[in-house]
Amino acid sequence: MPLYIGQTNENAAQTGTTQQRPNYIATGASLLTPETPNGTGVQYLLSDTAANFPLVPSGPFYSGSGAARAQELPVTIGNLGRDVVRAPGQISTNIAVGRAFDLREHLKMTILLEAYNVLNHTNFSAPALSALTVSANSAGVPIFNSPNYGLINGASQARFLQLAARFDF
Repeated sequence: MPLYIGQTNENAAQTGTTQQRPNYIATGASLLTPETPNGTGVQYLLSDTAANFPLVPSGPFYSGSGAARAQELPVTIGNLGRDVVRAPGQISTNIAVGRAFDLREHLKMTILLEAYNVLNHTNFSAPALSALTVSANSAGVPIFNSPNYGLINGASQARFLQLAARFDF
């Protein structure tokens, strides 16, 4: 499943949306990272605090307030493509086995055993892609400040077995 990466913005035309795209800079680094434990989750996308993080904020961005308010980034659209990364794949093998028994002339019983995700493969949820939050560091330079960006905090259901009996008369 494709994933959209957006950032917070101060563009009046896009107020309340995350449709502002960040700028991609060619650092040679991929947005994907080997799935590594990070606190209570799994880091799936490169953290925005990584030195080689290939995205930078696009504008407009202002720092300060009142008379000290200054525009740090000019108005731009952002050059990162749409849906440039994919969520982890899903693998699920389901099996159903059933048997019908004739109990009497007009009475039949069917027993059915169903197993979902029978291989018990871990299917991770999509990573947290809430908008990359743009803020300024101590030097006033616009940076991303999204500690949960690219972090997977959940998984789909594990193996599930179900036994059913049905009487037909």
